[in-house]
Amino acid sequence: MKEKKNRCIGITNNKSICNRIIYNNNIYCPIHKNKYKKKNSLNSMKSIIKREIIKTISHKTKEVLTDEELIHIHRAKILLTNSFTRCYICNSNNKKCLTIDHIIPLINIENNEYGKDNDANIILCCQKCNMNKSNNGMGYVINEIKKYNKNKKELYKKITAIKLIYNYKEKLLIKKLFIHNFSLFFINNVLKFYQKFICKYMRLCNFYI
Repeated sequence: MKEKKNRCIGITNNKSICNRIIYNNNIYCPIHKNKYKKKNSLNSMKSIIKREIIKTISHKTKEVLTDEELIHIHRAKILLTNSFTRCYICNSNNKKCLTIDHIIPLINIENNEYGKDNDANIILCCQKCNMNKSNNGMGYVINEIKKYNKNKKELYKKITAIKLIYNYKEKLLIKKLFIHNFSLFFINNVLKFYQKFICKYMRLCNFYI
């Protein structure tokens, strides 16, 4: 068993220094434990490329929301994030941990939905809440908000705001057929070459992506 001190490269995206242990070509972390995963899998590469394709398509698609609807969403975000200074779920104001989260997830395999990567669909969120949310929807977000907000008035306002944003969910999604016919075909078939050739080379070099 080898021990190495390095930046945490687990799915938590934690930037703090932690102990990385490599055992039988698997990566473990005594701090983050089961939040680590092997980094040389084909699935991880597929998800990265899929996300980039969705982002590219999002930037090229025309804005469906009207100016009035965009203002409503913007006001809801101001209320949720306290004028863009806190995490919209747990109210954390630690600047080092704040990240950008997609309200409608970019990839939701279970429902076959793909959220847009635009200003209307992004919000301020801390790393912990961002990773825990994953591709969960409105029900999960409301339950998490209830855990961190005890003030009934603030809780009611936040729940109303998040529901308002989800009312525009259909306009914050990319057309399923276009994604299915283009990106999924590309990822599932063309990347087989990656699995056959690149993975063999990476295994020989003990290289993780």
